Amino acid sequence: DRCLSVINPLRSESRSAGSWRGLLVNFRLLLLIAYDRALLRFEEIIREQREKRNQPGWSFCQYFLLQEELAFVLHMLGVYEEALVQYDELDALFTQFVLNSNLGDTPKWLSGFQASVDCWPGLSLSKALDVEARKKIQQNDISLLQFRSYLFSRQCSMLLSTCKPWEIAQRCQPFLQNCINELRILE
Repeated sequence: DRCLSVINPLRSESRSAGSWRGLLVNFRLLLLIAYDRALLRFEEIIREQREKRNQPGWSFCQYFLLQEELAFVLHMLGVYEEALVQYDELDALFTQFVLNSNLGDTPKWLSGFQASVDCWPGLSLSKALDVEARKKIQQNDISLLQFRSYLFSRQCSMLLSTCKPWEIAQRCQPFLQNCINELRILE
């Protein structure tokens, strides 16, 4: 299945074209299989890390960066909907941690998000990656509002990639209400 002969185009033009077409089809298929295996392994690593979320020393920021790497890969492959799903899952998981902290179950890493906001440049809806905010996430040195803005901007970038700008408008008000609610909880 992984061995294919290619016919010399000088001898038989029609058979040669078919053999080259077969080579390209097989090459494409094997590449897709390799990508699929790599993505499945990546998803397994993310799942293992998510299952460790109640263990001491687990950091949401590090987990976020890991799952965001998967979103980057999916975005590069042009699977924008799947990349958006990764950010939506991160959004839901973070919200759940904040809501649980309101009930007294506050993980140590969440205290880093309680830092006061010195400045907030506002929301950016551009497709460009906010390198400064990502660096702060890597250093576990980001406020709740800065983190939420970064996450929302990444979701907006995916929505723009899927040509759904109206969904950005639909998500704006819930995003703002969620930020206000989470800021109150973490005060």
